[in-house]
Amino acid sequence: MRQAAIANLNTSINSGADILQAENAQINSQEIYEQNEKSVNEFYLNVIVKKQFHLIPSYASQIISIAQQCPLSGGPAVYKARSLARLIDSSLRYEDELNCSLNGYIWKLSKPNTSSTFSLFPNPSCTFVNVSYQLKSMGLLIVNDEIGKPVMEVPLDSNQKTIEIDISQLQNGIYFCALINSDKTIEGVIKLVVIH
Repeated sequence: MRQAAIANLNTSINSGADILQAENAQINSQEIYEQNEKSVNEFYLNVIVKKQFHLIPSYASQIISIAQQCPLSGGPAVYKARSLARLIDSSLRYEDELNCSLNGYIWKLSKPNTSSTFSLFPNPSCTFVNVSYQLKSMGLLIVNDEIGKPVMEVPLDSNQKTIEIDISQLQNGIYFCALINSDKTIEGVIKLVVIH
């Protein structure tokens, strides 16, 4: 009798998962947070609920990619993906302050950083921009487009105070420049407007 009850329960779970999966398939939005939710739901229903653990490798890169997103742009599914990603790689760590800053979001500032300054001139600019900075160690300037995709990386020498970078190859638009020190701490993020 107990085995029959367990079999009935498993059948009920699987049929409920099939219904939820059909509803999940009807999500057609192109918004990143809804696509993330759809992907995480699909993983959960196919792997966890239906106990098809052999499917984990086929979902691994997608779940890890969602888990590494900024939660402010990726939505609540980012946190769900992080829980599921622990099944894939329990050593994963997430740099929310960095990821969010590179996407133009302010995550949280644990303490004001008074050890460095960072500015861009001219801004808006069309061909070159001068970067003024002070770093105690080597650093990196990362230029990201509006959706957070890195389009340029410039190494910064702590012995220098300014550098001129060529932005003539960038398309018109808004970019976010992040100054990162050798400890991978963000020293600042500045919006750069490029107009040719």
